[in-house]
Amino acid sequence: MKTLSVLVLAFFALSAQAQFKNRPLTKSNFEEIDFEGLVRLFLGKDARPLNSVEGIYLVSCTVTRQGGFLANPHREKVVRKKENYGKVAILKYYTNSKREFIEVSLTGKPSVNYPITGEFNVLSDDFGFIYKHYRPRESDWVFTFANPDQDLFEGIATETRGKRTIRTKLTYLRIYPSNAAEEKPLVRR
Repeated sequence: MKTLSVLVLAFFALSAQAQFKNRPLTKSNFEEIDFEGLVRLFLGKDARPLNSVEGIYLVSCTVTRQGGFLANPHREKVVRKKENYGKVAILKYYTNSKREFIEVSLTGKPSVNYPITGEFNVLSDDFGFIYKHYRPRESDWVFTFANPDQDLFEGIATETRGKRTIRTKLTYLRIYPSNAAEEKPLVRR
């Protein structure tokens, strides 16, 4: 009799758990804002001047290879090209003196925590930036950005493997704030 009651209790517990998993999430009655909307609010406020690199960007990448076994050492070949593969926010970092700006990935599922994928440090006289891109379980990539335009800048990292030279170029296109008409933050109802 005890085993039968334990089996019935376990059956009810499993069926209640299955019903709880399939239940739809309740819709909030409040106005909601996502992380990108918060970044837009932060960048849009007038209390402090924006630094030249702060903003929301679309990132493109081009990887080229030069040289190699039985290859012309002066010929470059495009190995990989990704247009607008990621969206990032570059923000002033106030709590750590080792880095001036951080890059936060806005690509992927909405989350409570957003990964810091890199850091920017300004070169002297605002001539350019050094960007360190964090890679899990690998060494960091270091890119040099010289003479950044206001809405577009490119950085290059070069790596030599044997007789091959691999050059990775990142292109950042600012989408907010732009010099064009002001946009409102993304607010969903």
